[in-house]
Amino acid sequence: MQTQEILRILRLPELGDLGQFFRSLSATTLDSGGARRSVIGSGPQLLTHYYDDARTMYQVFRRGLSISGNGPCLGFRKPKQPYQWLSYQEVADRAEFLG
Repeated sequence: MQTQEILRILRLPELGDLGQFFRSLSATTLDSGGARRSVIGSGPQLLTHYYDDARTMYQVFRRGLSISGNGPCLGFRKPKQPYQWLSYQEVADRAEFLG
């Protein structure tokens, strides 16, 4: 089955059609009222970090590891099955083994 036929069956627009749609929008449409801002930020300043001791994703992960009590970190599941969780330490170990 060809891609265009699958898109037609699923009623999904082609990527070119989506690109044309977004190009047709004005710049203020996508940025009106803070559409690109997190709800965490309360002022007009952009948020660069949430915790002073965690400014990179690695630091955020290490912070989660230390404060979670080795709680659940990364979940996965097969369709129609319950989630299975890896603890922070299991994820840290797998990342170290991979590296």
